[in-house]
Amino acid sequence: MKAYLYLGAALVSIGMIIGAFFFGISTGVSREKARELAALEKSAADQAKKVETAQSGDLKAAAADVQRETTTREIIREVPKIIQGSTVYRNVCVDADGVRLLQRAVAAANGGVAPTGGPDGEAGNVQQPAGEH
Repeated sequence: MKAYLYLGAALVSIGMIIGAFFFGISTGVSREKARELAALEKSAADQAKKVETAQSGDLKAAAADVQRETTTREIIREVPKIIQGSTVYRNVCVDADGVRLLQRAVAAANGGVAPTGGPDGEAGNVQQPAGEH
């Protein structure tokens, strides 16, 4: 009978070892599935964060484009004007008729009597205004 007890104890021990083996496998599988699930959730969260960052970057870029397109710049340039008070002399050649017209204009401006000329274009006497000789 002792032999049966040893045999029974040995079978129970083997059964416990086999049970522990399968229990360990099932526990390890469940732990591995939990780790995989956690890794998938983490990668999904990272992916969602990347998508959100990309979308916010796109929105910022679109807003910057709209602002750049609607911004109006006004450029005012002041150009200095140079005014010289000196008289500019020119070498102007005027024919006899031009000289007579200029003399009449000068005499009329000075209040004197304008030189007279004939209807055929001949130069007449130039009369000096009063007080000039």
